[in-house]
Amino acid sequence: MTVPKLIGIIYTLFITLFFPLFTSVHV
Repeated sequence: MTVPKLIGIIYTLFITLFFPLFTSVHV
């Protein structure tokens, strides 16, 4: 099953890209 791994990769990329952006907007 490669679906959970794919979701994990997408989730990691999503957080990696959005966390700095969200922090920039929030602060």
